[in-house]
Amino acid sequence: MYERLWLAIATLAITLAYVGPLLDLTGLTRTIIPTNHTGCVKMQSAVRFRNCEEVSLSKTERGVVYLTCDPSRDAVNLIMGVNFLPLEERSHPTRDHGAIWRVDYLNGDIDEVPVLKTEEFLADFHPLGIDQAVTVKDGKEKTSFLVINLPHHDAPAIEVFARTEKGLALERTLRHPLIAHPNAVHFFDDPRFVGEDGLPSFFFTNDHYFSSGLLKTVENFALLPLTGVYFYDTRTDEVYPVARGLSFANGLAGTDSVLFVSETNRVRVNKYKITVNDDATIVSLERVDQLKVGMAADNLHYNSQTDDLIVTGHPKALSLLNFVKQANHTGLQRPPSRVVLWNSQKDVVKDIFVDDGSRYGTSSGAVYDADTHNLIVTGLYESGIMVCDRQL
Repeated sequence: MYERLWLAIATLAITLAYVGPLLDLTGLTRTIIPTNHTGCVKMQSAVRFRNCEEVSLSKTERGVVYLTCDPSRDAVNLIMGVNFLPLEERSHPTRDHGAIWRVDYLNGDIDEVPVLKTEEFLADFHPLGIDQAVTVKDGKEKTSFLVINLPHHDAPAIEVFARTEKGLALERTLRHPLIAHPNAVHFFDDPRFVGEDGLPSFFFTNDHYFSSGLLKTVENFALLPLTGVYFYDTRTDEVYPVARGLSFANGLAGTDSVLFVSETNRVRVNKYKITVNDDATIVSLERVDQLKVGMAADNLHYNSQTDDLIVTGHPKALSLLNFVKQANHTGLQRPPSRVVLWNSQKDVVKDIFVDDGSRYGTSSGAVYDADTHNLIVTGLYESGIMVCDRQL
């Protein structure tokens, strides 16, 4: 009798341990209460300026952001396992490729940044995560960009670009067996970890373990902790894991001493302390804090001066999944958006942008410009960006 009772209790505990997080992820019981959008303006331009995954605040230009946008996501989303292209079109690059966009939100300028590379490269260029670093070598300042590229007909890569007067010059394409399903990338701001060419080392996430099919579906719906954070040492081109056991590792942000990692399927953000060994050969992470954010957390932005972390994500992930699975989005309201501010030092957590999708949906990235008091939000399946005049 007691054996059956304990078996029933154990079964119930295991069920609740699984169902609770899954229900939290879907957002089925979550109510969306939009914030006041006074002072918010949707900036739009060419039809190609849409489906912008991530945004990076310029380190050298006031009031400027760079974005990774991919109009082909309407038909092909490798992360979500969607491909609506006709069978005869799947063997060659899609009609639409992605691009890097530069937006001056103070003056209203929106421009696609030329990528100085062959048409063959551009045809299968599908950018996702982005980060930038400003370095000085031989007295010359240089701005470098790291961009996650998920080609539809080649292995995933991390592209290294240098900003020039004419556009972005591709300097290196980084591929490695451990760059398997890259999503976000973050430069490590430590002068001891700089390659001979001046490129700083960096962290990146792999968002899945399995590539496709039934196993990937099981990984998602069982919330399996099979992903993590990796470190790319540009001095040696060595790649190794620094954090494992995450369920859909996603966005990255931080400094040379702290790293924040969003864990999408567990609706949380993890805070890690970065440690370097005595001879500066190995970087390691130690988790020191964690926050449940009440949404499928996506990309992150961190202000080290104020200790404010901007967390963007999807408060109703099931609605997003259902939306993505539709081949035609015409007439459909987009899933809701949410942007949260977390200050771990002050123990402050608050919404700074929430929308039910009627004005700006599918939020995937956001940055806050403390200098101009502007919040810039991007949408995974949206046209343009949302710019809000906000005091945080």
